[in-house]
Amino acid sequence: TGKMLSIANYPSFDPNNPGEVYEIEKIAPTKYTNPYVSLLWKTVLVEDSEVWDEFIYDKEKIKLRDATREELRDLALQKYIYKNDFGASVYQNDAVSSLYEPWSIMKAITVAVWIDAEEISKNEFYQDNMKVQIDQFTIANISWRCAWYNTFANALAWSCNVWMVRIVQRVWKALLYNYFRNFWFWDETGISLDWEISGKIEEYQQWSRAKLFTASYWLWVSVTPLQMATAYSVIANGGVYIKPSIVKTVTFPDGRVLESQPEKVRRVISEKTSKIVTSMLVEWVDSWAAAKWQVPWYAVAWKTWTAQIPYRWIYETWVASTNASFAWYWPAEDPQFVILVKLERPRTNEYGWQTSAVIFSKAAWYLFDYYGIPKKSIEE
Repeated sequence: TGKMLSIANYPSFDPNNPGEVYEIEKIAPTKYTNPYVSLLWKTVLVEDSEVWDEFIYDKEKIKLRDATREELRDLALQKYIYKNDFGASVYQNDAVSSLYEPWSIMKAITVAVWIDAEEISKNEFYQDNMKVQIDQFTIANISWRCAWYNTFANALAWSCNVWMVRIVQRVWKALLYNYFRNFWFWDETGISLDWEISGKIEEYQQWSRAKLFTASYWLWVSVTPLQMATAYSVIANGGVYIKPSIVKTVTFPDGRVLESQPEKVRRVISEKTSKIVTSMLVEWVDSWAAAKWQVPWYAVAWKTWTAQIPYRWIYETWVASTNASFAWYWPAEDPQFVILVKLERPRTNEYGWQTSAVIFSKAAWYLFDYYGIPKKSIEE
């Protein structure tokens, strides 16, 4: 329906003491044995008399600026850190105010495009040699289960990158661009929350061959978590884009109550396409390693995602260098909820199926119980 039940961000702040977010402290040289890794996800400050902002430390004014990546390695350099690690950025609603590259979570959308365009069928076979050359770049798969002759359904199950390239080679630029706009990745959703932002999609005439191929799993396009969740809602509700909203009812002084109605913007994909993609995502649950987080007696459609973080025209490869996410909707035969979890730089494991999937499992169990969703499986 597009109605938002909950938006959560972490870390948070104490609204009774909002000024606490500006408190800083010195970093003891012995506190972090590997500061480049341990401090990478935090807001670190260093003294600078030329480029600076004014802070208060130990009741004295001090001139500080954000530390560079290289300065994190300098053990001799005095560094400061916010006591809450992030400063005032904890005020930000990341669901609408931060951008990220979706990567593999986007593959469900690309699948919907080629099925809806009737370019490829679910059980059609293709040959996968595990890598494909694009100009001076090489795109490769991660799982060996992608290799040789497989169906396109298998390719979604094992998140095969080469398979995505094969898809966009058939649908090409103009059609893919049109679908991306219909899924509303080109502008803000218009939800009534402050500071919503959006990435921009260049006109398809400006896409290079490499950009087209990597667009199949979105290495170069950024979205907000809300945009991504709304796109999954399109698949879940039968193919219609519905504008997300947070207001359920408006009560007037005279006692009248106005209940908000779903605002249907456009049909993006057919209902038939929606059902096919849903069945593929349900099948994927049982084949992937994340299946251990499945909720018994319920059919859940989901897709995990692990994406490296871009930095200065390259992608990071060291510890805590990924964003891990999980998108799902359920019950698959009659979807009631869509949830997206996004973790920035997880430390325990770099993959979404090992981190954000845990949050999925706990949230799903809670919601099924709270709303009394009957136990059943998707119809064949």
